[in-house]
Amino acid sequence: MSSDPAVSLSPAAAEAVRAHQRELGQEGCLLRVGVVGGGCSGLSYALAYTRAPGDDDVVVDASGVSVAVDRRSLRYLAGATLGYEAGPRGGKFSLDAPLTRRRCSCGVSFAP
Repeated sequence: MSSDPAVSLSPAAAEAVRAHQRELGQEGCLLRVGVVGGGCSGLSYALAYTRAPGDDDVVVDASGVSVAVDRRSLRYLAGATLGYEAGPRGGKFSLDAPLTRRRCSCGVSFAP
């Protein structure tokens, strides 16, 4: 695993990921954080679980969670922090990425 802080997780996000993995029977999987095309600003963040990293992935330990980021997404996500906020209807993840210049008003997509 790389020691580069490609993506970090807040303590609340790390616990939410581990709880979600337990619910799905996905313990030990990597959390894949990526960027995909779409949304009103052009790009959106994507979260998924994967059993093994891809050839082009950077893998980091973020608060005890193994996180995989492909190198294309890394140029948008370098230094990003995944947060989590619990609410009355469940919780939601948020990504604070310092390389993001503009976000859409609904908060789903961004422009680099």
